[in-house]
Amino acid sequence: MEIISPRSSRAQATNVKLHDHFLFTPTAFFTWGLAASYYMVEYACVSIIITFYTEKAMENKLADAAILVCVQEGLTSFAAVVLARFTGERSGRRFYAIVLSTALYIAGVIILWSYANYTSHQKPENQEHNVPLFWVVSCLLAIGKGVSDPVLKSFLEHNLCASSAERTSLTKREEIYKNIWVHSTWIVGAIIAIFGFLGLEWPPVLKVSLIVIVPSSLLFLFGGSTSTTKPMGRCVSLHKNATTVTKRGRNMKWLLMFSCTAYSLVLGAAWKVEIDRNKVANEEDSNKTSVAWLSPHYVLLGLVEGLAQSGLEELFGNDNENQTMRNPGKISKDMVSCVGKFLGIPCILIVRRWFDKFDEDQAHLDRFYLMLGILSCVFFCIYLGVAFVYMKVNNVSSDAEDEGNNDISNRVHVEST
Repeated sequence: MEIISPRSSRAQATNVKLHDHFLFTPTAFFTWGLAASYYMVEYACVSIIITFYTEKAMENKLADAAILVCVQEGLTSFAAVVLARFTGERSGRRFYAIVLSTALYIAGVIILWSYANYTSHQKPENQEHNVPLFWVVSCLLAIGKGVSDPVLKSFLEHNLCASSAERTSLTKREEIYKNIWVHSTWIVGAIIAIFGFLGLEWPPVLKVSLIVIVPSSLLFLFGGSTSTTKPMGRCVSLHKNATTVTKRGRNMKWLLMFSCTAYSLVLGAAWKVEIDRNKVANEEDSNKTSVAWLSPHYVLLGLVEGLAQSGLEELFGNDNENQTMRNPGKISKDMVSCVGKFLGIPCILIVRRWFDKFDEDQAHLDRFYLMLGILSCVFFCIYLGVAFVYMKVNNVSSDAEDEGNNDISNRVHVEST
């Protein structure tokens, strides 16, 4: 018979109280730490990796750097879909996928840090020979970034519900705490990235990123525990009803329409800023521009991306054919965005000359933004046309179904009389 010490029993009681009040478990905490470090590295390094490429070896090759980023972003969405499909509902598979992808992610950051230190005192003309290295780094970062959402996010949600093995639903209070846990990862990561790396060059930024993410990954690997055989249960909120889902479905249509329109506004703002920047840069006595010029562009971009992503996830998540998947909206949205990101490559290749002489302020990125804005308007018109046809066909089919039901009810009434 196993003897439990008073100290061990008190620790277990404390863990039970923490989970009952805050959904806290050690494994969930270590998973949260890894997710927060992922977002910190994402906002501090990966999301602005094009500035690293153009500073180090592609100062005169902005088009190549843009293509490299498109490939990286496309591979990220593709990796997210593949990993989500492969891991399925098994927590063990998700655990091993997170460990492997995190190792590749760390390897990519280590290569960047080593390269930044090596080339810090190297002449620019000698750095172009290392450009193929960026392709390797992009593949490593893409696979690592692809695991953060939805695989790591779903794994965190699973561990928050781990102590409620017999239940498949959450109360309203538990749903609130779960959302706080999940959404605080990117909030904490963004705050650290914004205020913790101000004024730092690339080598110290990459070094600090490694100092944060390596211990987080080790704590996740050795500090938590997970079952490798049990399927991951689905925690469903009890306070969501059919009325809420219907209202969200109606609002989703307006979100998508507003997002498509606002994307054109984003590109229009970028086009206007680039025109004014070129005018100021070409003046003899005024060749300085302010970062504040980009504020309207990025405010609109952040607003639109949030609305578009939530709208697309709701659109695909409400599809009956996708209900068998975990987080179907996120997976389907990644599939669509993967195609869109790869389509950016031929767009850049077609107008490659517009990216030349960017370091001399002779590029024509305003034309590129204008072209993207026109394409956005065209795709929006296509979306409206498809939506109108779909709505018309859906109304016809629903009317036919209602007529069929009325005929059946009339026949039953006649036979009964």
